[in-house]
Amino acid sequence: MDFHLARTTYERYLHVWRERCQYEPSAWEHERKQYIRLLQEARWEEFWFLVMETPELLASILTSAFYLKPECNVSVEEEAEFIRVGLSYLSEDSEPFCGGLLDRIIFRAYQYKTMLNETEKKGILKRAQRMVLVPPGTCRMGYSEHSIFVGAYLVIQALWDDVMGNKVHSIRGATLPVERISWCDAIVFCNRLSIRDGLQPVYSFPSFFMSALKRQELPQDRVVERLARMIVMDWNADGYRLCTDREWEYCALGNVERRFAGSDSLDTVGWFDENSDQRLQPVGQKESNAFGLYDMSGSVSEWVWTRTVEVEDSFFEKAFPRTFMAGAGYYLGESFARIGCEYESDPSDRSLNAGFRLLRRRRDAVH
Repeated sequence: MDFHLARTTYERYLHVWRERCQYEPSAWEHERKQYIRLLQEARWEEFWFLVMETPELLASILTSAFYLKPECNVSVEEEAEFIRVGLSYLSEDSEPFCGGLLDRIIFRAYQYKTMLNETEKKGILKRAQRMVLVPPGTCRMGYSEHSIFVGAYLVIQALWDDVMGNKVHSIRGATLPVERISWCDAIVFCNRLSIRDGLQPVYSFPSFFMSALKRQELPQDRVVERLARMIVMDWNADGYRLCTDREWEYCALGNVERRFAGSDSLDTVGWFDENSDQRLQPVGQKESNAFGLYDMSGSVSEWVWTRTVEVEDSFFEKAFPRTFMAGAGYYLGESFARIGCEYESDPSDRSLNAGFRLLRRRRDAVH
């Protein structure tokens, strides 16, 4: 489900609710109060069973209960249980009507949970892997020659654990962004997820690369670094990959000139040292940019595939895996999160507050 469609559907239901309130205010408000009472009494199963028939009412309740006026007094622990029960009721057909709002509540509720049952895993991973179709275009130094699918959210720990089978995180939480992984780890993940989803892997590795990466014990490894420079990318493959630095910048700006991804105020769109309490935060809690992409400024920095080099007023791209993009970090000041800031590091470095975002070409796109 495309993010913009989900958000539009949610807003439509909310609009329907407000229209009905104008014509039948007493009847609808009475029904709404009945559902609010179920929340206040923690009757989660009954709430979800009944409310699924009126998505416009659910949209209103979620908005008021968790954001506009928290009349339900739902604690963090109760909210997590409320969402856990709800995931078993939210079928594929019913998921879109709450769009980004429901995603936000789910990701927040599971931020400290490390073990998921199958129902929880299915519901969370489906949302976490949602991709947004970004049209081709140019903005400042960024560009994309073709339409691309870009992850609405940073790759979360639950998805990493499900694909890689190893928990490498220094701060654990299912819906926290993965971090402390190297550039090499990120592209191995992309290939494995491509294979799992029936797509053509993008990256080809040199001999001994995987064995060297598996043997890596220190935060940096010179053998892995040298082998990483021999990795080749197939531009025509339809599997998952990292953004190039220019694709990343274009996606972050969203065709709108801003200091940060989606706003001139970092507090609106990203986590940094003044609003994060010096803690890693779950994905999708701030506002998205114009393309519907979250956390492209603040939170964690993002690994990219190339560094674009300027030669005589033209640009070319080469495999130079020493760059990770702006996005800065939840513990850094806002000056580090400005779009256009880039930071270099060893592709084998696992000591950094660096994660990544998935990108995939449309099947009909040719490089």
